[in-house]
Amino acid sequence: MNKKGAIEFSMTTIMVIIVGVVVLSLGIAWVMGSFEKIGDITDTAFESAKEQLGAKLTAQDPMGISPSTVNLKVGESKTVAVGYLNAVTPSSAITGALSVSGVGSVAAATLDTTQKTIQPGEILDGKIIVKGNSVGQSVASVKFTIGGVVREQPLVIIVE
Repeated sequence: MNKKGAIEFSMTTIMVIIVGVVVLSLGIAWVMGSFEKIGDITDTAFESAKEQLGAKLTAQDPMGISPSTVNLKVGESKTVAVGYLNAVTPSSAITGALSVSGVGSVAAATLDTTQKTIQPGEILDGKIIVKGNSVGQSVASVKFTIGGVVREQPLVIIVE
């Protein structure tokens, strides 16, 4: 009996397993890092849109959408920032909720539907994630309901 072959086989097996675990660990770390970068890019884009939106909201035009036209490819998703400036006089807190209707079969919209209360001078913000389903164009109605009053603006969705 030659036991040397049995020892070599088990050492080779152990080395293959160790190398496999190391490669798998590196692969998982790389994938997790990629997802973190994608999340950071999305958050940065949303924060930038909120800043641009906040700069253009006034007491005369308290609601805004950034961007107001979304160009997508089928299967692609984009985030749209929506804001409402609390400019009520006399100053008081307001509660509002965001809703979207009329998206149609061209796209799907996911949004923050929770009600929020904001103080005077603050911006009630929300985000809408629009995903292209099929080629076409749709005009959705984005609405903020503030104390029973509905403010709405159109959101043009173009899927190519």
